[in-house]
Amino acid sequence: MRVVSKKALLDFIKRHPGARSALLAWYSLAQACLAYGHNDLKQTFAGVD
Repeated sequence: MRVVSKKALLDFIKRHPGARSALLAWYSLAQACLAYGHNDLKQTFAGVD
């Protein structure tokens, strides 16, 4: 999966440092995810709608 803007995540982390570990963990998962559709996304991120 391609994350559009890591800068936006880093800016958010600067304002909300408590979210750092969760966002960086999500970013790593999203970068590694090979999703070609909704069903593929649900395999990695079960709560996706």
